[in-house]
Amino acid sequence: MTNYIADWSIRTKIAVDFHHSDWPDKRLPPHLETVIYRILCEALNNVYKHARADSVSVILELRGSQIGVIIEDNGTGFDEESVTAPSRRKTLGIIGMKERAALVDGELKIESVNGKGTTVFLRIPHP
Repeated sequence: MTNYIADWSIRTKIAVDFHHSDWPDKRLPPHLETVIYRILCEALNNVYKHARADSVSVILELRGSQIGVIIEDNGTGFDEESVTAPSRRKTLGIIGMKERAALVDGELKIESVNGKGTTVFLRIPHP
């Protein structure tokens, strides 16, 4: 994941601050790694395509029985309800992120304010 984030930052010219606190040396089960990776890719893709941000913070943490991922940008933000309305077909990325999280009994929440950026919160139970 570190390589992907570094390459994404170079390619998009958007600074990324990546932290992973208290992370164990062993790997997660492959299905959890895949879900986290795909959600991170989609979130960063959305930052690049829509946010007009110049920096992103990514935090990966393990707290007890929960894996947490936080992706926060300083971009333009958006109104989530208007973006995820059924009449908007361009929001399959957000819907897909929420569905991926649900497949592993996780939860994805988005907080965004017009003009003040967006934060994506992912919580997944750790086996």
